[in-house]
Amino acid sequence: MIFFYYRWWRSVPALVLPLLMAATYAFALVTLPPVSITHLNSNTAFLGSVIVGNGINFGIILLARYVEERRRGAGIEQALTVAVWGSRVGTLVAALAAAGAYGSLALTQFRGFKQFGIIGGMGMIVCWASAYLLGLPLIAWLDRNGSSSKVGRPRPSIMQKVAALVTRHPGPIVSAALLLTLVAALRVRGFGHDSIEYDFSRLRRADSHISGEAYWGAQMDDLLGRYLTPLVVLTDDRAEAADVARSLRAAATKPPLSGVIDSVVAIDDVVPKDQAAKLGVLRVLRSDLTPRIRAGLSPDQREFVDRYFQNGSLSSIGPSDLPSSVTSGLAERDGAFDKAVLVYPHPSQATWQGPAILEMSGALRAVATESALPGHRPARIAGSIPLSADIISSIESDGPFATAAALFAVVLLVVFVFRFTVATPAIVGSLLVAVLWLLAATMAFGVKINFCNFIAFRSRSVLASTTPST
Repeated sequence: MIFFYYRWWRSVPALVLPLLMAATYAFALVTLPPVSITHLNSNTAFLGSVIVGNGINFGIILLARYVEERRRGAGIEQALTVAVWGSRVGTLVAALAAAGAYGSLALTQFRGFKQFGIIGGMGMIVCWASAYLLGLPLIAWLDRNGSSSKVGRPRPSIMQKVAALVTRHPGPIVSAALLLTLVAALRVRGFGHDSIEYDFSRLRRADSHISGEAYWGAQMDDLLGRYLTPLVVLTDDRAEAADVARSLRAAATKPPLSGVIDSVVAIDDVVPKDQAAKLGVLRVLRSDLTPRIRAGLSPDQREFVDRYFQNGSLSSIGPSDLPSSVTSGLAERDGAFDKAVLVYPHPSQATWQGPAILEMSGALRAVATESALPGHRPARIAGSIPLSADIISSIESDGPFATAAALFAVVLLVVFVFRFTVATPAIVGSLLVAVLWLLAATMAFGVKINFCNFIAFRSRSVLASTTPST
């Protein structure tokens, strides 16, 4: 698309190289203090494409102005001067507004959204700086033989025709827009709790229930009777882990966790307690098992006692003596096995439903809090279910606040740049109308807000009004 628009093959490296450098710089800069984001997660893993997709806009506008001037007969230096002069303010405002839109996510409590906002905001600023610091000398070097101006004079664009249409018929267009806005406002009146997607099974692949994870997951649930991936309750020592495990087993017999938790596993369930005392008793029994007593045993009895007393020495066992399939869920990075408690949910469709996820996560955290010893911090719940609960809570509580903060930042920026001129209400008004239309369209097509489109919805809504013109 870049090549067909500019009709100059060197426009591709002129745009792509600074952009890739900017994306690299953005991910590198956020690893430094005080941000110190050194790992990606399920929310930030695709930020590279987001930064590239939005950050390329600044270079596109700059290069378009440059190529336009070159094809009008201007020299390289003059064309660069006009391009920078004509696009620097608009693109800088767009970059700052985009950074503010992403950065407002840093106000949320959910770490995934917070890190997305920080990295995305940094990416927008770095992309603008890269376009104007690295892109300018690169454009001049790539165009040193004048190849950009050899295509010919610029052709009339479709936007010129659109502009002519708007100029000739402003009344009907404004009337149609007002009617559409009224219809959208009536549609948006129904926006509420039901507009958030709580059925996470709807977010799977289209073929998931036919040949994908949902199909094979159901087969495994029927075969094994429990999930293979448990929730993990993180404690600070073995005694606390034992207390939490006992409390969870007791809570699993009462609502709301009855029928939800299949089993609870801690280190004491796989490595016996009080092994030294038990081994002492076994040694006494071994010494008492004289040949005379053995002679009086039946073959079956003799085989039974030999299984425990005659084969090998009596010694304690530890996690290293057990199969990795038994201890893998309990193992931590530091080698500890005795501080984690595994909670296996009972397979059911409820684990894909938002209300059930919130209720289960809340009940587990309540048990962890009640089991905390005086002066100790409560145990922490980790896993896909509490993670989903945190995302839902963040969308419900932090979503409106973060969106309002992003809108406020953009309005403040527009007022600062354009002061109180006719452009200010036009820009802010177009933003509000665009958000209204977008929200109405998503409701009309049955698209609900979920943790995947939440960021795109609020960010793109704010960014729509900041696209600068040349």
